[in-house]
Amino acid sequence: MTFIKKTFHSLDKIFSNELYLNDYIKKILGKNKISIIDVGASGILEKNKFNIRIDNKFTEISKFDDNLSLQNKNNKLFNKILWSEEKDLDFYIRKNQVSSSLYKTNNEILKDFDNFSEHEVIESIKVKSSKIFDIEELIDIDLIKIDAEGAELEILRGMESKLDSVFVIELEAQFIERYIGSPLFFEINKYLTEKDFEIFLINQEAWIRNKKNSNINSNHKI
Repeated sequence: MTFIKKTFHSLDKIFSNELYLNDYIKKILGKNKISIIDVGASGILEKNKFNIRIDNKFTEISKFDDNLSLQNKNNKLFNKILWSEEKDLDFYIRKNQVSSSLYKTNNEILKDFDNFSEHEVIESIKVKSSKIFDIEELIDIDLIKIDAEGAELEILRGMESKLDSVFVIELEAQFIERYIGSPLFFEINKYLTEKDFEIFLINQEAWIRNKKNSNINSNHKI
């Protein structure tokens, strides 16, 4: 059983990291491009399925990041913090930069996990948020990927009617309140279900407790 599980997760990882457009799809597209929005991972140019696996002749990628030192000719870069409305907010920069968020750390929960120290806030800055609906360059969005450390639902709400054209959404969702007040999976799923989306695939990430005892408290937790 262990071998089967390991094999399955290895295959799942391979398929999750590669996304190809075959000749048939390219023919259908013609001169049209798939419009992709990639939100999140502060200051990190991710080598994901969107920016290295798809022929950029058939895609248009809009990358939202607060660090415009990134250079990638396949991306349109937007130095904007996304939310459901224009609003003055606090942005918490953490020791692990990709864990930076618009939400405060839930120390009471995270203190029990091995990676708690990565959530240490090293700086808090004032930002003004934007919403996707108000960005004129973004029209007829086909696919959106959001990894915004708890802000995923607010970003989706900020799309308003632009969400209607979206065919695929890939996002990070929490099952524990990693950040104080951030929506959990169940709230996001309810919102998207009401918008006629359905779950296609869940890739799990599990963290280990910081107690090394051989009991339920030391197990990995989704």
